[in-house]
Amino acid sequence: MAIKDDFAKLPWFAQILIFIGIAIILIVLCKYLLINDMENTIAANKNELSRLQIDIQKGRESKARTEQFKQELNRIEIQLEFLKKILPEKEELADLYTKIQERASHYGLQVVAFRPSNSSDKQYYIEYPIDVSLNSEYHSLAKFFEEVGRLQRIVNIGSISVKAKIFKDKQEFTLEAKIIASTYTYKETQE
Repeated sequence: MAIKDDFAKLPWFAQILIFIGIAIILIVLCKYLLINDMENTIAANKNELSRLQIDIQKGRESKARTEQFKQELNRIEIQLEFLKKILPEKEELADLYTKIQERASHYGLQVVAFRPSNSSDKQYYIEYPIDVSLNSEYHSLAKFFEEVGRLQRIVNIGSISVKAKIFKDKQEFTLEAKIIASTYTYKETQE
């Protein structure tokens, strides 16, 4: 009680100064003991938040690029399937024979012979030459060549030998054509 009595005896401005001094000491202690730790924690959390927001943005960009890559991969796969039809990975001569026979029949040609020759190995592909003998008339032969050029698969008409011929049993055939039709397959390269 002695402190209370001593305090009460002080002039009013001294009492106010003591209260202000105690308040300042309490504020300074709170600031250094509590608020500084909280401010440091807040600053660290803000830095972490900024870093996480940057990571989220990078993730969103990666996701967008992933979608673009998926679309590009899908487009390339479709293009590859198309290219495999043009330049298949295996020989498929039976299918080619059927297509040539169909085109020839459509234009009134007669396929007399269809003989595959020895294949030749190139750097990226294998060439399969086929000796084909046809009986036809001139315009039908030209249309046939045009149709073979439109096949989805690559078929190259190389050497052409045409002779006029009279057929006793069929008047519509006026030419005997011998051609070398070459088809190709894709060859995997070993690296």
